[in-house]
Amino acid sequence: MGEKHVSVTARARKNYSTSAVIVIFGIFLVLLSGCHPWMRAEAYIGDDGALYFTIPNREKYNSVSIYSFYIYQLQDEKPKPDGEYWSFSKSGSPKKIQFGECNDFPLRYGEELPEMDIELQPKKIINGEYALRGVVRITDDKNWHTLQMHGKFIYNNGFVKNIN
Repeated sequence: MGEKHVSVTARARKNYSTSAVIVIFGIFLVLLSGCHPWMRAEAYIGDDGALYFTIPNREKYNSVSIYSFYIYQLQDEKPKPDGEYWSFSKSGSPKKIQFGECNDFPLRYGEELPEMDIELQPKKIINGEYALRGVVRITDDKNWHTLQMHGKFIYNNGFVKNIN
């Protein structure tokens, strides 16, 4: 009789564990389905010696509008305390962009864009590893897409190396 009681208890624990895993997996899928696709952003030094940002294959889009942009320095792969370098967002809610209307890339470090709310004035870039994040809206001949962008780069004495 004791064995039967143990097996019922063990079965109940197993069912509870299985149910918990299924629920957690379901929550993960729901959260994942709400995520925006990601786009890689890159940094480079322009002919004028300034730091610029862009997205790969920019020329294949009719327009690109940046809705938010944030640069911070990294330390041991984590945001460095007091490592925020520049942050802005577009004021108000995103307006529907007409095809070919906007071109925010390439973006020069510290440049002000129309309808831009500066959250953090740009600091002087120093040697180190940086990450950038943001949200962009791109349009092609048929559609518009809102994407999150991200990138990492190392700045060293006026040179930039993009890293994964």
